[in-house]
Amino acid sequence: MKLLASDYDGTLRMGDKVAASTIEAIKRFRASGNIFGIATGRCIDLVKCELDGQAIPYDFIVGNNGGTIIDSQGNLLENVLIEPKLAKKILQILGSFKPDQLGISDGLTYGTNYPLLETLMPSLRFYNYQKPDVFKMIEKGEITSIFVYFKQYNKKQEAMKAIKGLIENLACSTNDEMISVCNKGITKQHGVALIGKHFNCKDIYVIGDDYNDIEMIKYYNGFTVERANKEIKK
Repeated sequence: MKLLASDYDGTLRMGDKVAASTIEAIKRFRASGNIFGIATGRCIDLVKCELDGQAIPYDFIVGNNGGTIIDSQGNLLENVLIEPKLAKKILQILGSFKPDQLGISDGLTYGTNYPLLETLMPSLRFYNYQKPDVFKMIEKGEITSIFVYFKQYNKKQEAMKAIKGLIENLACSTNDEMISVCNKGITKQHGVALIGKHFNCKDIYVIGDDYNDIEMIKYYNGFTVERANKEIKK
């Protein structure tokens, strides 16, 4: 039995949707007794709506860069929250830089009072994703991840400097102009390791294309795609 964890955006989904030939390959892989799932920076519902909408079979989803894990039945296997006061402070600082997108995830859902940008997740235009009330999510204090996006790279760098002292005990990953913040020790590698234990499988394969995939790829001697930048390939 083999376990394959694939990044979604830019890896499994190379165009507007996942290629039909890729979906058929996943079905053959699973029919041979293997385990397939997604390891993504997105929260669970943002990727699940696409997998279900395209009838893509999966055995697990590792979301929020490893902070949240579900099985194929939707059972929550892991959800690591950020301390509420710290999360609110980071949101306050990042918001002061007037980002082009600022949102939070409670693990399962993604909340923002900004319009969902097609430049971030263009494939969402095909699916009916209902955003929850972000203010209620903040009030509840259950925040697994914080996401912020700047079209201007220099503004992203300034924001990173501003929260540097606060994120020493957190995990911070970047993809181009995107910053995502989770609890310390949370990475895709962490999530895939837990999934391997859950399925009692040590024969693990991974593939991704961006900076938040590097630790996972290094640890499992994994793979990337041809379109990935030189640093990921290295």
